[in-house]
Amino acid sequence: MTPFLKQVADHYYNEGKIEEKCFVFPNRRSMVWFRKHLCSAVKDVPLLAPQMLTINDFFSRVSGVRFRPVEPDIL
Repeated sequence: MTPFLKQVADHYYNEGKIEEKCFVFPNRRSMVWFRKHLCSAVKDVPLLAPQMLTINDFFSRVSGVRFRPVEPDIL
């Protein structure tokens, strides 16, 4: 069975002009796996990587609001 992210990477790579696309992922882990599968789809050809963001990064860019990580209160 072919992993879903590999299918997506192969599809968009074969479609062409992947460097003009932006991919939004639910977390960094899925973004890393997509990048790995995209690299395996490329056959010794230089390629500009597409823009890849997590959903948090995407909303931060769209809204212009910077999210801060929540720090626990020190007693």
